[in-house]
Amino acid sequence: MRHYGRLLIALLIILPAACGSVSFEGGRTVSISGSGVVQGIITSNGATGASFTIPPGTGTISNALSNAADNDIFLLEKGTYFDNVLIDKSLSITGAGATLTTVDGQHKGSVFTIPSGVTTTLADMTIQNGYSGIAGGIFNDGTINLNNVLITGNAATYGGGIYNIGMITMNSGTSITGNTATYGKGSGIFNTGTITINGGTISDNNAGYNASYYGGGIYNDIGGTIIMNGGTISRNPAIYGGGIYNAGTVTMNGGTISDNLADNGGGIENHGTVTMNSGSSITGNTAYNGGGIVNYGTVTMNSGCSITDNTGYTNGGGIYNIGTVTLNSGSSITGNIGQHGGGGIYNTGTITMNGGTISNNKPDNVFP
Repeated sequence: MRHYGRLLIALLIILPAACGSVSFEGGRTVSISGSGVVQGIITSNGATGASFTIPPGTGTISNALSNAADNDIFLLEKGTYFDNVLIDKSLSITGAGATLTTVDGQHKGSVFTIPSGVTTTLADMTIQNGYSGIAGGIFNDGTINLNNVLITGNAATYGGGIYNIGMITMNSGTSITGNTATYGKGSGIFNTGTITINGGTISDNNAGYNASYYGGGIYNDIGGTIIMNGGTISRNPAIYGGGIYNAGTVTMNGGTISDNLADNGGGIENHGTVTMNSGSSITGNTAYNGGGIVNYGTVTMNSGCSITDNTGYTNGGGIYNIGTVTLNSGSSITGNIGQHGGGGIYNTGTITMNGGTISNNKPDNVFP
């Protein structure tokens, strides 16, 4: 048989309503429960994969995954799947849309668990009602891409929405909202791995009186890395670090941390390293100390970034600094309010200005 360019040869099999199995070229047999469509795909390089349509129900995802192979594609129909799913192969699971397909953990543990060495894509679905001491919605030790996923209504002491020790890429259309880590850490995400935020929102986690102690949006532990290229972290409450509690590394290449609430560090409470680059902003956050940032570590502001319109009810509207802050040319701290002192920066640490602007803050730009 002659191959032209990226020609794919596909084998399409329609399954009956009853349970059954189907063999694919290469000798693999996959069992399916319920009705659906199975498509075997033979690529030009000889690799064999399969695409499965899985019906809603209880345990139907786990049943289908029990005989899965790497590179398989699982398509979830409209409806609700009651399941706690272990993904132990590198494959993808795609729903019919975040408002149409729901995977419900029934408060029986994490909804999805991804072990080390596994790469998966989760797309176009809602993940809800996970409940565990660690990881309500997703426990990840592998590599995950999140595309147009709503993670909501999950609860844990550590990582209400996600507990991550692997690698996660969060893309546009993904929302982590309404998750809980009551009196714990990381209502939205608990992270000791690497998270890249290209878009989407982390918002309204642990709203109300039962705010998590640390990291309403994200708790970034020692060794954790957050790379924010876009997206928004907003309206998350905590006692320490409404938007982010950081003990690791945060690099903002874009995106916004806004309208979060905390006792200390409305936007960020930082004990590690925070670097703000062009296009990134921390704005409209509120705290008793450090409306924008409470800094015990190192904060570097580069050209094109801003800390604006934050409020510290006691001190430090923009930044309450106990550590080291460096402002480089083109950065700005403007329009912040520190009601008792340090509208721009309340400083007991070290400030290095290589340029930048600290202006129009009330009652003073830098105190003392």
